[in-house]
Amino acid sequence: MNARTDQLGNSYTCSHKNSIGLLDQATEAYLASRTTTMPLLDSILAEDPDMPMALCFRGYLLKLAADPKFRPVQQRVLSQLDGLRPAMNDREILHLSALEALINNQMTRSVE
Repeated sequence: MNARTDQLGNSYTCSHKNSIGLLDQATEAYLASRTTTMPLLDSILAEDPDMPMALCFRGYLLKLAADPKFRPVQQRVLSQLDGLRPAMNDREILHLSALEALINNQMTRSVE
């Protein structure tokens, strides 16, 4: 895993430099309400399975789906991220904390 930055100066921990551009594409797909969001995210994680921000994005999407059947997958995402914590940058750790609070229905803590 390497520390990399995107064109806006945001830091990412990832194995492949193209993972950041693919994550941007997945984010744009989400914001445009395209059905390609999760497949794009799946393709990133297939190549870069330990990319913290891609995992956080997956966790956010699974929680936003508001379906209790996704709870076990949300917990696996949190467990995987927790194992990656030593390699994560401060921004990624903040996202992990926000995701954990969100998944545990602690909305105020998540926003903070």
